[in-house]
Amino acid sequence: MSMGATLFERLLTAGAPSRSTGSDQRAALQSVLANLRDILGTRQGSSAAQPDLGLPPPNELRQNYPASIGEMQKAIAETITRYEPRLREVKVTYIQIENERLTVHFQVAAALVIDGHRQMVAFETCVDHAGKVKVEG
Repeated sequence: MSMGATLFERLLTAGAPSRSTGSDQRAALQSVLANLRDILGTRQGSSAAQPDLGLPPPNELRQNYPASIGEMQKAIAETITRYEPRLREVKVTYIQIENERLTVHFQVAAALVIDGHRQMVAFETCVDHAGKVKVEG
């Protein structure tokens, strides 16, 4: 079974001709980033079926800032590991940006594994004071 696309994406393209590996990797990375925007943009407790899906509420980050940075870093890594199976060996690193107090930035590095092909990828995610998450690849 190919892990290059989400189930929804596979259903949308059922019967379509296959792509080559280079475009598969790029398409898979775009799919991963779209999925991460969804899962990291979700608040824990908002899904009855998966109460641990997503990140903690932003007020928890604000109340304990800057001590909460490590907790947010860990929550991002655990959420990605649990809900994005195409990424392995996930490492999340805090990026301190001068004069930036309202947004917390992290670099995410991981191995993207598609049909046995492994590619190292990196992208940035940031969480603003309202808890809005942005993922850029």
